Amino acid sequence: MKSDTTHDFSLTQGKSYTFKLTGAASFHPGTNGIFKTELVSRSGGDSYDRITAVGTAGSSSGFYMSAPKRICVVTLPAV
Repeated sequence: MKSDTTHDFSLTQGKSYTFKLTGAASFHPGTNGIFKTELVSRSGGDSYDRITAVGTAGSSSGFYMSAPKRICVVTLPAV
């Protein structure tokens, strides 16, 4: 399993980011209600999963592939 993104980053409310995951059986946030997640597409062993920031400023969540493998933490920056 691997992700094209392995570093922590910030995403402002309403903005989206798409991960490219290879060989991941699942992809999910560690904390619900901060990011909306959706599968955009699959191609062979790759999946493209988009997250959209919907939580409050200052909140954050880890993202996981087939728990407990955390790939990064995404934060909504404080305003």
